Amino acid sequence: MRSGRLAAAWLCLLTMLMPVVALAQQQVEMLRLCADEQPLYPWRLADAGAAPPAQQRGLDFLLLETAARRLGLKLVFTALPWRRCQADLQQGLQDGALGMSFRRDRMGLGVFPLRDGEPDEGLRMRRERYSLYKLADQALHWDGKTLSASSGQDLVVGAQSGYSIVEQLGSMGLKVDAGTRSVEANLEKLLRGRVQAVALLSGEGDDALKRDERKAALLRRLDPPLVEKSYFLVFSRAYFAAHEPLARRLWAELALVRESAEFKRAEAELLRD
Repeated sequence: MRSGRLAAAWLCLLTMLMPVVALAQQQVEMLRLCADEQPLYPWRLADAGAAPPAQQRGLDFLLLETAARRLGLKLVFTALPWRRCQADLQQGLQDGALGMSFRRDRMGLGVFPLRDGEPDEGLRMRRERYSLYKLADQALHWDGKTLSASSGQDLVVGAQSGYSIVEQLGSMGLKVDAGTRSVEANLEKLLRGRVQAVALLSGEGDDALKRDERKAALLRRLDPPLVEKSYFLVFSRAYFAAHEPLARRLWAELALVRESAEFKRAEAELLRD
């Protein structure tokens, strides 16, 4: 079903590309982008046997491909472990990395879209929330600032390694187990009692529970959300120095596509239950 919804989303966006085919044929500039190899619903999908290829499916790719075609850009995507993607970006082995949240220490990795020294929210790819998940019968209390257990026990929170939420959890005084990357592995830790809560992107955590009746029965999301973050296309310093006008045009085009009626329809189609 998800494959059919994605195909419909692609067809919807093709109508946006028709007027710019001539522009794309005038000059084709290649842009090498890396993305986290872990699937992230609905932004990066991993359904097998569907076109376009699994590593290039999901809303992130719909957004980027549409914006790039308007500028005559050819995108070459590589799926990598997230830390490897960041390292390659820093070394200039990739021209950009998609879906990176802003932290001051990440400014050394590449170039974010900034306004007055702060990330320009208008030029983001997307915005997402992190939430905490717990066992349904476990008495945990979360008020938006502090996580505690009725038993008074020390809490360990699971999180995906390489993600910025790991540092944020640590700054809250929580012990963090970031030994695994996948959502499923972190939820299994929770089910086995190795951690008392797990911090996941809300859309992905909710989707994991929808797809698994066992998890849906045994696990619960804690509200309010842990944090809301924006995610950006980040350019390598080498690429930005050589192609700054084009990089800035692509950021601007991403914002236009993101807010377009066509993209919102494609997004709604993919997210429809």
